[in-house]
Amino acid sequence: MNVIHGKGWDDKIHRWEHNVVNVSEKMIHNEAFWAVLIVTALLLTMILLAIFTENTGNTRELYPTPFGPYPYY
Repeated sequence: MNVIHGKGWDDKIHRWEHNVVNVSEKMIHNEAFWAVLIVTALLLTMILLAIFTENTGNTRELYPTPFGPYPYY
């Protein structure tokens, strides 16, 4: 295996795994990470709802305004 990948391949993989674990642990304990995750989930949900839900048509017939359609001029 060392012939193909060079010397110290196992050490490189071990350092990479260790770095991934450290970064993940730091991200999970960061408040900004959770805020970004929640905002991203909300935006993704809104985009998916906008794409996959049916258009209900004109809502002016369901909820008429007292003086006709907006704007009032």
